[in-house]
Amino acid sequence: MCARKFTLVDVNGVTRAELSQDKAGSSLGMFDENGKKRAKMFANKSGSGLSLRDENEKVRVVLTAIKTKTCMMLHDANGNLYVNLGVVKDGARLILCNANNKAGGMFAMTKTGPILALYDANQNERARLNISEGKSSLVIKGKNGKAGIALAVIKDRPWMTMSDANSKPIWLAP
Repeated sequence: MCARKFTLVDVNGVTRAELSQDKAGSSLGMFDENGKKRAKMFANKSGSGLSLRDENEKVRVVLTAIKTKTCMMLHDANGNLYVNLGVVKDGARLILCNANNKAGGMFAMTKTGPILALYDANQNERARLNISEGKSSLVIKGKNGKAGIALAVIKDRPWMTMSDANSKPIWLAP
């Protein structure tokens, strides 16, 4: 038997699973006893994935493995993204978002070392901590993203600067 779509129904005629193939790729959908889609697994030329949905058919969890990254995303009941965990070309990252789907914080492990970044409600980076071989730094920025303070230890030597709204240093040590 050959087909582009197979549908599995329960004794009451309610769809419980669908296996299909189209231009986008292959997918397997699973449905609850009320016929609501609760899970979908897919595969195409870019990669594969799995999405899990709540009783209102809102996507709550997405797992993907595509060419350049592996990712897990967690959503609330309104569909807002809150957690994005991924493995990318140069390391791993965790992004935590606010109710407006904007990044509030990011932690990454890269080839050169860990990075921690914090963002304001408009997704402007306000603080960043970097640690790499021979250098550790903390940068705190003002509301405009320019004025701020930078602290660093570079090759075991401390360093500090303060900048104005035009990113010009107004104080530097040593």
